[in-house]
Amino acid sequence: MHEMERHYGLGLWMSWEPTEKGSSNDSFFIWTEAGSFVVRRSSRLKTIGAAHFECALIDHLLSAGYPAPPVVRTRDGGIRVEIDGRIHMVMRRLYGGPYERADPAHQDGVAHGLGRYHRIVAYLPTDLDARQSSGLTGLAERGHDSFARAVGVVRPLLDSERQVQITNDAAYLESEAESVTRQLDGHLSDLTYLITHASYDGSALLLTDNELTAVVAYDRAVHDLLDFDLAYALKSFCRGEVTSRRGARIDPGRCQTFIRAYRTEAPLSDADIWALPLIMRAQRLVVVVNRCRNLLTRHAVAPRQTKDAVDIAELVTGEATRLRRLTENCNDLNDLC
Repeated sequence: MHEMERHYGLGLWMSWEPTEKGSSNDSFFIWTEAGSFVVRRSSRLKTIGAAHFECALIDHLLSAGYPAPPVVRTRDGGIRVEIDGRIHMVMRRLYGGPYERADPAHQDGVAHGLGRYHRIVAYLPTDLDARQSSGLTGLAERGHDSFARAVGVVRPLLDSERQVQITNDAAYLESEAESVTRQLDGHLSDLTYLITHASYDGSALLLTDNELTAVVAYDRAVHDLLDFDLAYALKSFCRGEVTSRRGARIDPGRCQTFIRAYRTEAPLSDADIWALPLIMRAQRLVVVVNRCRNLLTRHAVAPRQTKDAVDIAELVTGEATRLRRLTENCNDLNDLC
């Protein structure tokens, strides 16, 4: 932190402490003579171009009055400091309380917040290369390859019951990937593309008196389908009560309430509404495909152990269960207007 301090005109850095650990970045609250801020140390995969893209997005949101955290410039006007090959950024700390699932006003507030975000970014230039969604490109082919090879690696390490389970569940996931791809084929060009937030859940939001006062975590923002943001938000905010160890089902009624509030801020085309249940299924498939591919990459370096096999088997079974539930709810989810 002392090396960072000399790059910023914030006076003495008096104390700091880590925030809750993120999945890819390390963040710290710092207290300085100029106030309280957040320092984020990005993963080694973060590029300078990505940092400038994120900062430009935040600046655009702030110019429209959106509650994003301002990026603090360095003494020489830069947006980042590089230390040990990792990009560090400082942002002003925003305040508020956590999202409360049981409070209907909170769900209404976060739905309005996502709609407002999409309205603000809707007219920004869209990366033409993203018109074919990266998450959906070749999903059926990637699913077929990843599921089959991952099962081949982990099956010998599992007991007989789990061997049968992962074989059946992987076959179901593969059929789902083919089904989603087939149904979306020819329709992707009708869907809305924009700069998605890509992390819009309770951990990225703060509220004060039921008003959304902070939306953070723009490091995953990317040109992609609007429906991916909506699907992520519905998964996060529209679950029903937990009824089993596999967690809660998506509640169609909460989804409909969320969509109605969202649409008071931003439009949704008929094509986006039609595709949303399919994108919700695709999003879960993309997660498990990526995890299987990661397992295969690691296996190529060092053979996987029983714990790795059990972890991937539980992931495959869990995602298959969630996808079956989504499929059961499709008729309700298709009536989101």
